[in-house]
Amino acid sequence: MFPGTKLLKCPQVGKDIETCQQRGKRVLLSLGGADGSYGLSNEGQAHVLAAQVWNLLLGGWSATRPFGSVKLDGIDLDLEAGSPSHFGAFVRSLKGNFTTDSSKKYYISAAPQCPFPDAYDGPHISGSALDTGLVDYIWVQFYNNYCNVGSGSSFNYQTWARWAKQSSPNTRVAVGVLGAASGGDGYADPSTLKNVLQNVRYDSHFGGVMIWDISLAEQNNFGKQISQYLKA
Repeated sequence: MFPGTKLLKCPQVGKDIETCQQRGKRVLLSLGGADGSYGLSNEGQAHVLAAQVWNLLLGGWSATRPFGSVKLDGIDLDLEAGSPSHFGAFVRSLKGNFTTDSSKKYYISAAPQCPFPDAYDGPHISGSALDTGLVDYIWVQFYNNYCNVGSGSSFNYQTWARWAKQSSPNTRVAVGVLGAASGGDGYADPSTLKNVLQNVRYDSHFGGVMIWDISLAEQNNFGKQISQYLKA
């Protein structure tokens, strides 16, 4: 741990991140989650958080960088608690920092649940992250809800894609799925998912498939099957 802080020193994780990046993988750090209490009280706090994230994890500088000199490729917002307010300011502030480092491209993503709009990410919620039009990818969680990927007519990928086309043209929409039935409700096996993807993979805003999570996907070779299908 760095003296006088609650930040851990994680040099091995930094080396692991660097190894992934050398193999062409983008590594983002996710903020939020389903547990705990968090949120932003005002825009000033949003700007402070953006500066901290930039300096500790991305292209800025700090004496207390948990992963050392390695630069992550971006930040993901997995907002599932608190309020969506002021995360739009956080996104705009962080994007502004991105422009100060031309050595690499940085990304911002979000993981809304599939009911539209998402209660925490937006869009159409004042101050929300998705209302900025600056989020590069959304990993829509098409599981644990009525609009899961195997729900037939309730699967609402097109609703999210239509929003992107009309309001956030630089945003790509990924289909978020479970890697195994044990992960939650709404699991679709590889065969079912491939049939669903036939109808969306040529959409101009289709951004791929997000799988929750790698440990589940490894149980049944799920990730490899879907990856090979998309690449083919």
